[in-house]
Amino acid sequence: MRCPTTAPMLPISVSLPFLVLVLVLEPLSGASAVLLRGHAAASDGLILTAAAAADWESRAEPEMGHPSINKRKDSSHSSSHGMSSGINHSRVALHSKGKESATTFEALESKALSIRRELDDRRITCQLRYQALQETLVVVRAELVQLSSAMAGNQAAQGRARNAVSQAKTQRDKMKMAAAGMRTQCEEQLQHAQSLVNATERDVEGAKVMKGLAPKCSENSPTSSSSSNLLQQARDVAGAKEALLSLSIKFSSSWATAEWKLLQTLLKEQAPSQCTFVRAQIRKMAAGVTAAYEKSKEALASVNDNCQKEMAAQQARMAQVQRAQSDAAASLSDFVAEKASLEAQQISKEEEQQGLEKSLADSQKECALQIDQLRVMLQENLKLRQALKAGARDCSPGPWQWSTCSQDCKPIGGKPGSKNGTRYPLVEAEGGGLECKLLETTLECGSNPCPQDCQLSSWESWSACSAMCGGGTQARTRQVVKPPRNGGQACLVTEERRGCAMMACESSCELSDWSDWSACSRSCHFDAGGNPGQRTRARTVLKAGANCPVPDDPRRFKEEPCNTKACVNGSTCTGTEDVIFLLDGSAAADFSSQLALARGIINGSSPDMHFAAIAYGSQPKVLASLTNKRDRLFASLSKLEDQPGGDPKLAPSLVLASKLVEATGYGDGRIHDSRLVVLSDGAPSDILATSQEVKELRSEGRSLLVGLVGASMKDTVCSWLGKSCDEHLEVMNKWEELPQLPLRFLAALCSSLAAPAPMLQAAAEAAATTTAAAA
Repeated sequence: MRCPTTAPMLPISVSLPFLVLVLVLEPLSGASAVLLRGHAAASDGLILTAAAAADWESRAEPEMGHPSINKRKDSSHSSSHGMSSGINHSRVALHSKGKESATTFEALESKALSIRRELDDRRITCQLRYQALQETLVVVRAELVQLSSAMAGNQAAQGRARNAVSQAKTQRDKMKMAAAGMRTQCEEQLQHAQSLVNATERDVEGAKVMKGLAPKCSENSPTSSSSSNLLQQARDVAGAKEALLSLSIKFSSSWATAEWKLLQTLLKEQAPSQCTFVRAQIRKMAAGVTAAYEKSKEALASVNDNCQKEMAAQQARMAQVQRAQSDAAASLSDFVAEKASLEAQQISKEEEQQGLEKSLADSQKECALQIDQLRVMLQENLKLRQALKAGARDCSPGPWQWSTCSQDCKPIGGKPGSKNGTRYPLVEAEGGGLECKLLETTLECGSNPCPQDCQLSSWESWSACSAMCGGGTQARTRQVVKPPRNGGQACLVTEERRGCAMMACESSCELSDWSDWSACSRSCHFDAGGNPGQRTRARTVLKAGANCPVPDDPRRFKEEPCNTKACVNGSTCTGTEDVIFLLDGSAAADFSSQLALARGIINGSSPDMHFAAIAYGSQPKVLASLTNKRDRLFASLSKLEDQPGGDPKLAPSLVLASKLVEATGYGDGRIHDSRLVVLSDGAPSDILATSQEVKELRSEGRSLLVGLVGASMKDTVCSWLGKSCDEHLEVMNKWEELPQLPLRFLAALCSSLAAPAPMLQAAAEAAATTTAAAA
């Protein structure tokens, strides 16, 4: 920057009350000009000498060390030396002129005026120079504070990023350990499930061998077998006995082992009538081990599927944590790079501050030297004038008193401010001495651009949590709309993180409240051998999470007995249900006992109920189409010769019953609830097809009631019926019990049972008698 120079001598009108001195300056920290308004005490005003103007024009300003001040290569020493040379030159010229021209008082007074003006100009120039450097220094110091604040924010951000990296690494390590444990557990479960599959598969192979050696019985019903057929069956049993007892088969399940021992007992009996029972026992064993084999395969598939899902979910969670760790590491790298940039800026600003402080000190020193030299010149001039005119004394002005600047900074698109300076004479002029001319002036100030604070956008929404449970993180950011400038307030944090999903994974699943209890499945309790009524209630999943219980888990499903009162003998079903009987018509079944049960159920039902009957054996056979005509039904259910015989194939009869219901139309506008009553020993020869068909019927909403003869196949039947097995299953010990159990089946079939009127009256009388006795 070039130091301000004094203007050349200007013509001044005597009539002007004020003198306007215009100093043409180069830019000083944003100031483009300095306006000096001086109060003129004499008509000749304030005039700067041409010599002083030329001297200031030719002299260079020392380097300031700040970008807002134009730098030059001249040193402050050379500037000071140039100024001192100019002053010394003036002093020599003064003495020379005194010797050459017999110095006169007027000439000395004119020269004193010139020196006084130059002294006033130097003071103003130094004030401007000091002000510019000071304002620039204030800005640099504010920028240093801003950088320090940014450094502190950077350190805090680095700390958060390091913590995020550390937490993600710790969480990932834990997940790796959990995944390793999960793999080990899955391998053990799969190995166990596979061993069960292998064992039950061997059981199936053994059962196939037994079926191949089974005796060939007559396809006719036992009641019509001839003596020749009985003789042939005896031979078949004897041959089967020898072949089967020679087998060395070991079954994996205790059930199959017990059934094999029972078969061996039957084989020891030589009676021809044992043929169908031996064959039925072998069929039952084959059905049981086949069901166990299918169940073990389903269990293996379920374990494998669950393991695959869990491992995939674990891998997804690990990948999510890995991404969070990578993002945190990238953020940390950015913060480290930002720190390096901030440190470089801080070093540069500190060097700039040191340069400005040195320039300020050098400028003050230089100005003091220049002002002292001008004072000496003025004092020497006064001595010469006093020699010519005794008692002459110049006016001595006091220091400048400056008002506060009209503004602290220059707004965007605005103008600099101003401040007023005033000084008063300390000593008045006497004896023709110099008067105090410049007592008031106005300087430009507040020319630095105003600070601009950082402006940030609103916070964005929080990101998705990095985990569903067990502790995760989520972040939100905001953008810098306007960066800070000119020492404005630094930007606050632009990213925030917080914890989320802090609940333990075991308790993260959210369930609804319990539902109301369902209607009771039984109207009454028949006896100790029958199932009581059951009612259920459940909870649904409101918010899925880790380890949500399955639907039949006790935390989500409850059932309890209901309608436990004993059924009244002779009660009648008052419902409107449609009932289809599926009777076991195989050679080994007791067909007559099943027909008697069906007739008893029909006899205890209201006339509005419709019934149909299908017998299944080697082929399905419709005994009665769906009707409410009692005479027709009783006639159809009294023919023993309709027994199909052969092995029990149940699946085709289930399909036929479903079609029979769909094809039936009454035309009375009523909605009928169709129910299937299946009587079986639980070992149909097509057990896999039967299992699949029962599951399809249940998925369609069909209601099944299974009368199971013998408890050995209960688990297999329950696998068909699902979790509500006890509501849809009645177990008897043998076929011969069926004719005595119509009421037991009615209690399971009917939503409402009505006791006969005489019994209701007797019950009321008994209650009244009890009440009277108590009174």
